[in-house]
Amino acid sequence: MARSRSHDHRVFLIDYADELTERLRDERYSEDFWKNFLDIALYRRTGMPEVYRVEFLLTCGGPTVRVTVDESSRVLLYHSWGKDHEDKSQTHGNFRSSDEEFWRDLADEYSDMFPAD
Repeated sequence: MARSRSHDHRVFLIDYADELTERLRDERYSEDFWKNFLDIALYRRTGMPEVYRVEFLLTCGGPTVRVTVDESSRVLLYHSWGKDHEDKSQTHGNFRSSDEEFWRDLADEYSDMFPAD
C-alpha cells in the first residue's frame, strides 16, 4: 500500500523567486553576504572574456536551488521542488525585471572579482 505524504514540500516558483531576491537584497551589504551561496561558478567564452555565465548554487541535497545569469537569456531560477499556481511541476522560471536587475548586478560584481586573463 502506497503512503501519501503528509506535507507537500513544493513551492510556488514565482513566489520563491520574489522572496529569495528580497531576502538577499536585505543582506546585500552585510559582511557575510557571499556565504549565502554554497557555490558560485563562473564560465567565460574562449576568446570573448566579456561574455560569461554565472551560476549561483543556494541549496542542494533537499531541493536544489540554482540561479543562472548569462548574456544570452534572462535570469533563470531552477528549483527542483517548484510548482506553478495550478499545482503542476515547474522547475525553471524567470525573475521579474526588477529582480532580474539585482541578479545581473551580482553576476557582474562576481565576474569583476575574477578578471579574465
